[in-house]
Amino acid sequence: MDPLEPTATIDGSVVRVSLGGVLVGTGRFIGPRIGDYDGELLGPTAEAHEAMLSALAARLLAQGKEELAAMQKEAYDDDGVDVSLIRWMLGLTPRERLRALDDHGRSLARIRGV
Repeated sequence: MDPLEPTATIDGSVVRVSLGGVLVGTGRFIGPRIGDYDGELLGPTAEAHEAMLSALAARLLAQGKEELAAMQKEAYDDDGVDVSLIRWMLGLTPRERLRALDDHGRSLARIRGV
């Protein structure tokens, strides 16, 4: 990647735009675009600037889709079993496991009206 080409990172809905590793502006990720941009222009014209923001937003969306696909792939074993809940439960202490079981039991009792 060209070091003089802008890059973007996202944290929640805040987008940070950098150029050569230096922060040049911030914006908000609004749906499929970057809005409320505050910073240096990313092109010689307003149209070039908007095109660059669109390209950065498209890259952020593509990265998000790749990360989601990787997380989903890790969540299932070869037999199609969702192992993410097993990993979560094994990450708890015995006391936390009992508390989770008790919470689920209370939720089921409320649903059943008991």
